[in-house]
Amino acid sequence: MIEADQRFLSDGLDRTSVIVHGRNSLENQPQFSQRRLLIATRKIRSIAETPNQARALPWNPAGISLEKAAEILGVWLGTVAILGGTEIFSLFLPRYDVFHLWRVAGLRLSGGRPVFPQVPQFRAEAVLASSKLTPTAQLPLDVARGVTLSTWFRQGVQAAA
Repeated sequence: MIEADQRFLSDGLDRTSVIVHGRNSLENQPQFSQRRLLIATRKIRSIAETPNQARALPWNPAGISLEKAAEILGVWLGTVAILGGTEIFSLFLPRYDVFHLWRVAGLRLSGGRPVFPQVPQFRAEAVLASSKLTPTAQLPLDVARGVTLSTWFRQGVQAAA
């Protein structure tokens, strides 16, 4: 856990209307029970109610569009945050306006999950660039631990982000 990363994530999630994540990547965020969530899964046909989570819906992207799923959740406009995993990040690759990519110098997670299916054959930066996203300069988040952030924008979006 990197405190600067967690703070950046939490602050960003506070400004979103809905969060999409894979069924195995539920984040331990303090306000998660108050956030609107779409939990991507193939175990259902389209979307399902969850009796114990009024603000969270299991959602199959192959069965119903993001827009329709968000409407069912009570969201018609606003910012969508994508928390992953690998397939979820890839699913939204053509749609991202902004993508935040963290790096920790010298860290390799053997057996870890890649951010995109094309990794490790290609670096994540190459995958983002091939999807017509452009990076900003790297911003140091935690100098002592070698943590940097680069934010990638779709053309014409940077000024609005």
